[in-house]
Amino acid sequence: MTQYIIRRLIYSIFIIWGCATIVFFMLRLVPGDPVSAMLGIEYTPQAAAQLRKNLGLDKPIYVQYVTWMGDVLHGDLGKSIDTRQPVTDQIVSAFPKTLSITILGFIFGAVVAVPMGLLAALKRDSVFDWVASISTFIGISLPTFWFGIVFILIFAVEFRWFPSVGYVSPSDGIWPWFKHLILPGLAAGVGEAAILMRFVRAGLLEVLGSDYVRTARAKGLPERRVIMSHAMRNSMIPVVTVAGLSLAGLLGGLVITETVFAISGIGRLLTTAIFAKDYPIVQGVILLITLFFVMANLIVDILYTFLDPRIRYG
Repeated sequence: MTQYIIRRLIYSIFIIWGCATIVFFMLRLVPGDPVSAMLGIEYTPQAAAQLRKNLGLDKPIYVQYVTWMGDVLHGDLGKSIDTRQPVTDQIVSAFPKTLSITILGFIFGAVVAVPMGLLAALKRDSVFDWVASISTFIGISLPTFWFGIVFILIFAVEFRWFPSVGYVSPSDGIWPWFKHLILPGLAAGVGEAAILMRFVRAGLLEVLGSDYVRTARAKGLPERRVIMSHAMRNSMIPVVTVAGLSLAGLLGGLVITETVFAISGIGRLLTTAIFAKDYPIVQGVILLITLFFVMANLIVDILYTFLDPRIRYG
């Protein structure tokens, strides 16, 4: 296992490097110029040339790439073209907000999906199964911002239980911090719950029809033990795969949620940087998201060995 983890970590370095390289060059192929966006109506060829020189954009693209990659290897993501603030500082400021919403949304999705998927599989073709299946289709089909707006109208405007927008740091109090996260966390978790529930139901139905489950029942084992010890554990492998990737996907996919709830997280930071052609910010955020996807894959692979003892990595 140790050798496998080391090998995967080495592969991960190359994956992150490849993604960073692709993003670096693809950004510069996109039409538009950050210098023009920054100067606006004050644009003149002389001012543009001077600003481009100050930002290092006058150098050949391969020189810019080597310089940026060297800085990254030293832990320096550069400075924002737009604000001239260190990219690392802006990411560190925005990241806790997005991570908080991501974790809360994931917990909500898992808490709802696992028991509902389990009951839907055990009560196949019942009224509960039909209601659960319809709910999953609604959760997957409707966009996150729709749920966000509905939650604001009901729980913030109508009942006034939670604040509608903004973010409060945990240093200002755990309860105020949590209250500001509930609605965006629920909005982000609805789609997560719908996807996970479908996989829990489908995986459990497949396992319940397997030979070893029928054998366990034939031996007279209690149904609860058959479900929890034999069926549930083996049906969790595809669910863990989807859950791990969904957790990383949530981190990079909260742009709309953060916009609806006016939270300045990673999503809004990335969106603003894209429109402003702020290359260092975009590159830094993409590196962070790539790192999370890679680590999520690694953690999922390790969890496989606990769920299924037959899986061994050499």
